[in-house]
Amino acid sequence: MNQSKFKLAADYLRTEISKGKWQYESEFDYKNRLILATFTLSKLSDLKSDLFLRGQVIKIANDISFLNDQVSMSALAYLAIILTGDFDKNLQQKVFKNLDNRINIDARGAFLEPGKNSLWYYYETPIKDTALYLKFLTTSKSSNPMTEKVLRWILNSRQKDGAWGSTNNTITVIDALTDFLKWKRETESDFDLELLINSASQGSFRFNKETILNQFNRELALDSLKFNENNILHFSKTDNNKLPNAYYYDMALKYYLPIDQIPSRDEGFSISREFYKTDDKGNKNPLKEAKVGDVLRVHWQITVPKSGNFVMVEDFIPAGMEIVNLELATEQKSLLLEDEYKKDREYWKAHFDRSLYPDFQELHDDRAFVFKNNLAPGVYEFDYYVRVLTKGTFNHLPAQVSEMYFPENFGRTAGGYFEIK
Repeated sequence: MNQSKFKLAADYLRTEISKGKWQYESEFDYKNRLILATFTLSKLSDLKSDLFLRGQVIKIANDISFLNDQVSMSALAYLAIILTGDFDKNLQQKVFKNLDNRINIDARGAFLEPGKNSLWYYYETPIKDTALYLKFLTTSKSSNPMTEKVLRWILNSRQKDGAWGSTNNTITVIDALTDFLKWKRETESDFDLELLINSASQGSFRFNKETILNQFNRELALDSLKFNENNILHFSKTDNNKLPNAYYYDMALKYYLPIDQIPSRDEGFSISREFYKTDDKGNKNPLKEAKVGDVLRVHWQITVPKSGNFVMVEDFIPAGMEIVNLELATEQKSLLLEDEYKKDREYWKAHFDRSLYPDFQELHDDRAFVFKNNLAPGVYEFDYYVRVLTKGTFNHLPAQVSEMYFPENFGRTAGGYFEIK
């Protein structure tokens, strides 16, 4: 690792911070930026000798108005972590108490929510803020009774692929959990764990230093469980040392609906998707079938009731089709001419302001993906083309629009079938 480059980067940050607020920067943005930069610098060197940064941190921590009404949740958590160092105890407790008072509790556990001053451009989410709170509890070696609930909420927020939704979320969670494991010495655990369901053993596993990061998995078919009765899950643990030897488990139930029984959903966004012939300029006749060799236009209409950040749309096409990438030299350039209908005067007047211009897009073999950093409230439209290749009746999975860092804000179309003749 090149330490000289770290030093150069740190010197640059200190120089920029010392310049004060940028010309067009708000006081809110400046103070939040200073907290985040100071946290980064505190990882590279001790703040004891940096009198300027210490003074700025103390000034912000004493700004009651800023702490109560303006600070973002992420910045408040970072500020609390910074103050766990060599700072006045009264100052520490004031900020620590402010942070603790913002904890929410639901069925999954305890968590922090970004609130009105969210740093969305720094990817702030409830998962990230809660992970930073866990990192604060670990850094301060707090005996806070909320620790267990915070840990449970984080584990319950993990998605089915084992991650926490986004790269930024996942990195922040792993960093916090790594600190927690070191603090609680969980990597030194040594115990035997047996799983029993309805008193029948499903196997056992020994967790120790060599296997502590391994997973003990069991899958059961639904017909192996009791129907219309309680099924009892039980763990039997035998400790092989004097540590707490905590263990964690997930239970997942999977089921699949027939494609035509998947309904549309409007949870903060709505989206419609239809196929049209390329000469159907008014999008008047949506198609549920086509012939081999046809080229169709896929049309999305997305309704955004309030501003969205880091919005993505993903649309899987039926298996008997392929996406036409108009940027390839081998594709039909005539489709570009067909697309010129958008420039007709009536269409331009009615639809130009509704066109979605992605900041990034990908056209894969099986799906189209577009991404937009920000979407203001309104109705948006987007088109791409597919070529019909193979006869048959194919599943057509729902298209979905969502915020990348707040996936609970989403919309999707219904599922269905598409017939190719």
